[in-house]
Amino acid sequence: MAANFNDLDPHTSARAAFAAELRKYRLRGKLSQIQVARVLMCDQSLVSALEHCKRAPQLYQAERLDQFFGLTEKKVFVRLYERLEREARSPRWSIRWTEEIEPFASVLRTWTPVVIYGLFQVEAYVRALFASSPSAPPEADQVEEQIRIRMRRKSLLERNPLPIIWDLVDEGALHRPVGGPVVLVEQLRALLEISDHPGVTIQIVPMTADCASSLMGGFVLAEVSGRPDALLMESTAGGIVATDPLVIAEHQKYHDMVRAHAYPKMQSQQTIRDAIDKWTKRI
Repeated sequence: MAANFNDLDPHTSARAAFAAELRKYRLRGKLSQIQVARVLMCDQSLVSALEHCKRAPQLYQAERLDQFFGLTEKKVFVRLYERLEREARSPRWSIRWTEEIEPFASVLRTWTPVVIYGLFQVEAYVRALFASSPSAPPEADQVEEQIRIRMRRKSLLERNPLPIIWDLVDEGALHRPVGGPVVLVEQLRALLEISDHPGVTIQIVPMTADCASSLMGGFVLAEVSGRPDALLMESTAGGIVATDPLVIAEHQKYHDMVRAHAYPKMQSQQTIRDAIDKWTKRI
């Protein structure tokens, strides 16, 4: 059975957003699907399939639609096509988090028990993580695209005002030689530099801390003005983005519990310096 237009949520995917925008501009111009089909030099059934989210658009179709509807400068349809291409290379949960939630967050609270928080990772560290991951894309160009996506997230650190970031790091992550001593030292120095920012609090959770229940997995809590709080949970099997208030509240409790075991900011910075000294001697 054909999908109902009203059932298509443009926030679920780029294809759904493309379908919604195509129908919106067509109806605004009081055009039939046949008239739009002439613009795209295709059959009316293809326009119907695009509007019902049953077919993915092509680049030339997006370009023609922008030109026809006077959107060449805004590139409404071309940008949606580009987003669709990114979704094809990355999981939907990743796109949702990196493009729709994290860039607009006013507060980020993290707990990273295994590796350094993604937003703070340097490129060499990211590359080493992908090289050792069994879930990394097999094609080299896809790996490079994933690395570029990860590194683009760092632009958030240049935003003014910078979001408040409260990052809890397990001490073990400072001594896990991802990429080897040289890469780890570079990463720890970057982490120490970021920790000096007035909007960023990085606290190290000592390995002696009694919070074993929270070692099961890391997470990020995001507060976005005007929207529900969001939670990101990542693992080797993928990721989950949740907005359920009960789930959010539960993980806020976990964050508070882990933070109670963490070193204060100044002691955490010294712990990072000590780790840098240790690994520098091994280079």
